[in-house]
Order: sequence, then structure tokens, then C-alpha cells
Amino acid sequence: MPLFGPPNIEKLKAKRDIPALINALSYKRNEWIRINAASALGDFGDRSAVEGLIAALGDPWHGVRKAAAQALGKLGGPRAVVPLIQLLKEGEEDDREAAVSALGKIGDRRAVEPLLKLLDEETKTQVRQYAIVALGRIGDRRAHPRLAALSAIVKPVKIQPAIVEFVDIAGLVAGASK
Repeated sequence: MPLFGPPNIEKLKAKRDIPALINALSYKRNEWIRINAASALGDFGDRSAVEGLIAALGDPWHGVRKAAAQALGKLGGPRAVVPLIQLLKEGEEDDREAAVSALGKIGDRRAVEPLLKLLDEETKTQVRQYAIVALGRIGDRRAHPRLAALSAIVKPVKIQPAIVEFVDIAGLVAGASK
């Protein structure tokens, strides 16, 4: 990162300078630099950026929080789940949409109960729609009754089953079929 002036995100992206992009997440003078740094880190897929992106979820500007959540959704990993769940509870509408989408992409089952609760409490239709998609992607049985009830009301053209159960038909793993 340069000593004077703002970081040049395009140059940092061209160099694939992950540490400098992570540092740019904390450049306080310009939220667009932070947003573009978060987006670039998500695009590169380098998991060393996860901690910096988690810290960016606490940024005072909602656009930065949204970009950080989207990037975490691309990077995946269990470390991001709890901070994204926290963003569901405290964030603005854009933050919640991005957090819900990221949780669905990550697919961690710890997100199921908070997403089900969000369906009960959320007033914004778009956020609720993202939660339904996220629950379907995660594929946990706890969400099945709610998703089935919603499909009976909405009558979608297509339902994509997302719950898969593995059975050890060859008996190779003790207790797997129970």
C-alpha cells in the first residue's frame, strides 16, 4: 500500500496483492476503496482474507458490510458463519440480504435456526426470499417442514430437492445406515 494517497485497488488487483487489499479494507477516508477491496478479495478466493473481511462486517458504512458479506459467501469456510449470523440480527436490509445469501452459499447447518427465525421476524420480502433459497441450499431437515409449507402456498413451477441422505448399502461403515 502506498505511503501517500489512497490505495489503488486496480493496481493491487492486477498484482494479486492480497495483503495490500486486506489493508485497504481499513482505509477510512473512502468507503468505495473498502468496497472494491472486499469485492476483489472475494473474487480471488484466497482464504487468508477471511479475518479482514469479518472485521469489515463491522464497518460503519453499509455498502462495505454488504461487500464483505458477499466476499465471505464466495470464500466460504466455517469461520465466517457466526459473524454473518450476527449481521443478520444487527444489519440493515442490504446487510441482511448479503449475509443470508452468503450463509446459503457456505452451507453450514449452524445457520438453519437463525434463518428460520429470520423467516418469522423479517419484514422485508427480499430478505425472506433470500432466506428461503439459503435454507434450500443448506438442505437441513429442520427447514423441510417450513419449506414444504411455503411451497404449498406459493405453488412454485419447480421444486429442487436439496436434502440428500446417504445409506451405506455395502455395510462398509459401522452404523452408517442407522
